[in-house]
Amino acid sequence: MKKILLLIVSGLLIACIAGSAMASPGSITLWNENFTSAIDGTDPSHQYIPIEKGDTVEISTKIAYLDQEAGTYYYQVSYEYGGGATESDFQIKHKGSFTLTPDASPLLDQSVVTVTCLNELPSGAYVKVIIGETTATIASASGYVHYVPESPTVALPVAAILGLVFILGRKKGRQ
Repeated sequence: MKKILLLIVSGLLIACIAGSAMASPGSITLWNENFTSAIDGTDPSHQYIPIEKGDTVEISTKIAYLDQEAGTYYYQVSYEYGGGATESDFQIKHKGSFTLTPDASPLLDQSVVTVTCLNELPSGAYVKVIIGETTATIASASGYVHYVPESPTVALPVAAILGLVFILGRKKGRQ
């Protein structure tokens, strides 16, 4: 039983650490619709994209890939809502895939995600659009939104390591 539990925890640890690296075809940067300015979550002047009721924001991607075979790859897109915003406040559409062609790095993919604000948002309301491991925060134009790092990316591997230490520590204590 202990060996099976150890195997499961070890497998989860490997999946947490290797999962995000295997899913990405290369480095992805987010841009506005026409590639005139990058969306950078670390730059205070580009921490969020303002949006009001009826506005639409389009996010494009620039993908620099290394040693990938030509073919179809799928975007990993997820969303997080906060500051009083809910899923019903936005209409979000995204492309599911892109095609790499030989000698085409970087690949420019226009309007990968389209976000339309359907309702009046309270100050500080936002939706985070996460493509691969890059984030764009689209927020109420009436309030400043602080950049929030992705905690699961760090927390899951740490929890798995602590679980392994606990299991191995109990085994040594009984001998």
